Amino acid sequence: MKLLFLTEFFPSNQQLVFSGGVEARTYYVAIKAKQDFSVQVISSPFKSAPATPFSIIPRILFLIISFIKVLFADFDLIEASNVVTYFPAYLAAKFKRKPTVIWVPDVLNRSWFEFGFLVGFFGFMIEKLYLSLSWDGVIALSQSTKTKLINAGVKPEIISVVKAGINPQEFSARIGRRHQPTKLVCVARLVKTKKIDQLIQAVVQHNLPIKLTVVGFGPQEKKLKKLAQGKVTFLKNLSRNDLIKLLSQSDLFCLPSVVEGFGIATIEAMASGLPSVLADIPVSHEITKAGQGAIFFEPGNIADLAMQINKLINNKILYRQKQAEALKLSSSYTWDKVYLQTKAVYESCFHH
Repeated sequence: MKLLFLTEFFPSNQQLVFSGGVEARTYYVAIKAKQDFSVQVISSPFKSAPATPFSIIPRILFLIISFIKVLFADFDLIEASNVVTYFPAYLAAKFKRKPTVIWVPDVLNRSWFEFGFLVGFFGFMIEKLYLSLSWDGVIALSQSTKTKLINAGVKPEIISVVKAGINPQEFSARIGRRHQPTKLVCVARLVKTKKIDQLIQAVVQHNLPIKLTVVGFGPQEKKLKKLAQGKVTFLKNLSRNDLIKLLSQSDLFCLPSVVEGFGIATIEAMASGLPSVLADIPVSHEITKAGQGAIFFEPGNIADLAMQINKLINNKILYRQKQAEALKLSSSYTWDKVYLQTKAVYESCFHH
């Protein structure tokens, strides 16, 4: 069987510099699919463009280019994995009478407008449209995403929940290690919905005894650096090895994001033995199975965020407990499991 992945971003070399969770998931599933399928990947020639008004033109161009490429590609099933790829995949597959599966990390709805009016309107309209189409299969990244899809009118019977994973052998964790000052890491795109500004404010304004490193790129970079007053290390375009090394040399992980389909970075940090401080949103409870390896703070409450970070720094027993939970929890999420569940979705679409 010939499988075609249509995705916006896909790593072009062995350095594996991922633009985010969408790219990481598609990469690992496509690699594993080679065991059972003939696999082809079509991705954008325009490199990792953050969601800014300037990115709309290359994205529209990619929409057109990818439609033409898919039309001339030879495949038995196509999977599209983000908002820009859904339409070309749908139209070309309908034309060729082949099944289409979409992988949906999250439904942003009005949160699109956090990217500004122009990008927000573009994303919001595309999302509304793709949610109204008839797909052969829809893979939701979490139960929380599935709920949003159903609320948007997608038939529950075509939705399968397949979470993300990790390669456990990639990570190493030393138990109980503590640095003075504590090394806190955050891995996220620098966009408004990730609320990195609140993490920086919690660390800087509350004088936390912490060395904060933020890994990611995006339109908020300048603003965040100004807010950090030189007290935060910013890194971007890290290779896979460098990212894993950084996680293994840190003590804590924080993702203050309020719009999240899953949070692969959280599970990767946990596989490195890092307890996590997460925004108290439904998906945080879902992926941590009710708080294993993590403690929660009230979204938008900077004082509470600072307090929860402090709690983990100062309470050795709590830190050890959360560290043990994090390692156990992360080992239950593997790309092998993810691939087997994803393959089952593909096969059910072949047999329709």
